[in-house]
Amino acid sequence: MASKEDHLDVVTVLLEHGVNVWVKHESDWATPLHCASFRAHLEVVQLLLQSRDQALAGHSVADVDAKTKHGNTTLSLAIRNGHGGVTGSTG
Repeated sequence: MASKEDHLDVVTVLLEHGVNVWVKHESDWATPLHCASFRAHLEVVQLLLQSRDQALAGHSVADVDAKTKHGNTTLSLAIRNGHGGVTGSTG
């Protein structure tokens, strides 16, 4: 996943082309926002959250409260991994 590996440019292109970046991963139900939050990729988190606002105009909407298969939210993953900078941008 581009968000997991901090590929901001790839995430940008995907969003520009209307790709649904909110699909949950089949095995653990994680979204790109979960992956970026878990790894403290702040710019990717911010871009994904900005896209949520644009998505309200007709595309898929980001569920920032979505849970993984193990019940983790983006915020809980960021906090658990000590990424305070990310937690400020997820709420």
